[in-house]
Amino acid sequence: MVDSNDGPKESLVARKQRRIRQELALTALALFTEQGYDHTTVEEIVDRVEISISTFYRFFPSKSDLILELHRIGSRDLIRAMAARPPEESLAEALEAAVAQQQGELEQDLAALRHFEELLAKNPELRGRLLAEQYTLRDAMAEEVARRLGAAPEDFRCQVVAIAILSTTHLALDVWSASTDDRQPVDVIRSAYRVLDPLFTAD
Repeated sequence: MVDSNDGPKESLVARKQRRIRQELALTALALFTEQGYDHTTVEEIVDRVEISISTFYRFFPSKSDLILELHRIGSRDLIRAMAARPPEESLAEALEAAVAQQQGELEQDLAALRHFEELLAKNPELRGRLLAEQYTLRDAMAEEVARRLGAAPEDFRCQVVAIAILSTTHLALDVWSASTDDRQPVDVIRSAYRVLDPLFTAD
């Protein structure tokens, strides 16, 4: 569910569950960065968050699902930030503002972000699951794309643009993590979005 100014809001239970999922995912990433993915156990993660193993498995079937949750958090935050922008903004303007809003979070711990991207790059199974995850987020992104383009969310073009934005965002972070220059992740994301500019105008 995506919060927006005029859309349905999350229930108290849903917000609490989302906070727990996010805390688990971010705690796991900190541990993965400190001591490596393979050397971090679920027991260490739940100990730091101070929940039980059984509670962990109610939220995540496996340790690898925490990686997908980190991707999910970033994508949903991007969609939420776009939805909160003034309705008169174009798709390109709303996307630019949403990325700017995320800049602080992305650059808060560059080592952790780079480690996260490296984990994805080295694990074919995770990359495949990440691709599938993008399609689960497609409809939410397509709703925001449609609102900016004055079209229906099920319109094929809106679906294509939605997937393009989600995939391009991930690709940009992947390119950034493998680079040796001093560009910030948001700079690479902005450069990637410029390639999509022709898709961002209403017919």
